Amino acid sequence: MAAVSLSSLPAEPADRQTAEGVVSRVDPRDLVEEEGWNLRDYLDPEVSNHIESLAASYLNGLWVPPLIVQREADGATKVLDGCCRRRAALLAIARGADISHLDVVHFSGSEADRTELMLRSQEGLKFTPLKLAEGYLRLERMGRSVAEIASGVGRSRTHVESYLILARANTDVHHLVRSGEVNAQAAIDAFRVHGEQAGAFLAGKLAEVKSRGKKVLSQDAVKDWAPPRKHAGALYGSMSAVVQSLDQATRRQLAEIENLPADARAGHKISVDAATFLEMFHTHVAATDFRDAKQKKGDQFRAAASQQQLDIAQTPMGAAPPSAIPRAPAKPPITVVDLNANYKGLPEDDPLLGEARQLVIEDQRASISYMQRKLRIGYNRAAALLEELERQKVLSQCDESGTRSVLLKG
Repeated sequence: MAAVSLSSLPAEPADRQTAEGVVSRVDPRDLVEEEGWNLRDYLDPEVSNHIESLAASYLNGLWVPPLIVQREADGATKVLDGCCRRRAALLAIARGADISHLDVVHFSGSEADRTELMLRSQEGLKFTPLKLAEGYLRLERMGRSVAEIASGVGRSRTHVESYLILARANTDVHHLVRSGEVNAQAAIDAFRVHGEQAGAFLAGKLAEVKSRGKKVLSQDAVKDWAPPRKHAGALYGSMSAVVQSLDQATRRQLAEIENLPADARAGHKISVDAATFLEMFHTHVAATDFRDAKQKKGDQFRAAASQQQLDIAQTPMGAAPPSAIPRAPAKPPITVVDLNANYKGLPEDDPLLGEARQLVIEDQRASISYMQRKLRIGYNRAAALLEELERQKVLSQCDESGTRSVLLKG
């Protein structure tokens, strides 16, 4: 595309109406940016690079979207959306670009309306989670409810509520999120549970994941274990059976105990139907066994990864790996189960079949690559597992595009 000087475009001194609103042309040197209005951190390298990119577009005569402005009572034209574009235009002028005017769209509305506009647009560069949180908090302090903020910025109430929690978190939590080492949602979950101690909790968790070779603390790493849908449903069902088995006399007894102070309730006893209680007990045991099996598998993978990293770190460049150097072991070697190896038996006897079945039902997804990633197995084994689940009527046959449907619901 040939570079075209913006000043060579035909002048349009009069305002004109477009689908976006009233558009006019304004000298970028006459535009003003209210200090502290824009949520951008202009010292952030990503923001600086964004402005440089826009300046290059102006210098090369490329089209850049119009700015959104508002005329103030004193006659000044304030930038509402496009502060980076204004700075880029001034930078381009300082470097020799012939820019006499920029297209601007005129906006009218309250300060809260203007803030919503800024949060909705994010032209070319998304706000960081902390800046979004700061913007939502600004709207809340202007009197907007969570529902009004969500509607104004086009996001869900849950999203806005979560980011307001992040906005109110301690500065040490903000620092961890800003550094990129802690996921924003992980910080939100931690602050919900730990409050003022969230920063210390996150720092400890971050040290744990770094010791395992990871660089970022994700949401999964801070959440307490919860049973999957299948086990949670069974636990709720068995608990419901226990509650329904209580007779009126027992319910009255429970009501009397509930009215006692908390420290005086211990030691009181009620009668519960043994059969229903045993059902709940066994359901809890099954869920606990599932959790322990998942934890054990995770420990095995971490142990294998740690051992591999240790072997690589201790091998000098150009030297043979330790495994190639004969030496008498000081102690019996640790046996690590190789879950990546292909299973040599029949698919119906594969020890991972039950986990694969539960995985596809819970997640309603069934592809070879998904099985490989979730179960950390090879292609052939994943394909065999899916074929066996098809034979068991858990999955459909592959359609023309190679996609399977999950026939059972969680």
